[in-house]
Amino acid sequence: FHKDDETFSVLWTAYQPDLRAFCQDWEADRARYGDIHTFEARPPEAGQGLFNISAVPWASFRSLHLELPEANDYLLPIFTLGRYRKENGRTLLPLAMQVHHGVTDGFHVGRFFNRLQAWADSAPEMGA
Repeated sequence: FHKDDETFSVLWTAYQPDLRAFCQDWEADRARYGDIHTFEARPPEAGQGLFNISAVPWASFRSLHLELPEANDYLLPIFTLGRYRKENGRTLLPLAMQVHHGVTDGFHVGRFFNRLQAWADSAPEMGA
């Protein structure tokens, strides 16, 4: 997100299985590409298995739908994270997932969310 003109750019970071290492890489990528005001601040590299994660930390939501009228054949999942909040000693984070039904179905989306919740329930606190 570019505060000066309130636009955004797509930026990706290579996967790291260690969360702290991934976050460090993300911060380095953001420092390097974050001031580039084009749609793809860091163009994708061939062979990269990319998927979209959007953050909307300004809003909390119970559901979200992205209208992609020109993307009938867009098969990658799109994840959108909202503003987190603390409630009863737990950190709650809204997460929406949009998928193309030709690629996945509700059963597998449910399995994904159940596994993600189990992982989150067992993960140690990262701190502030």
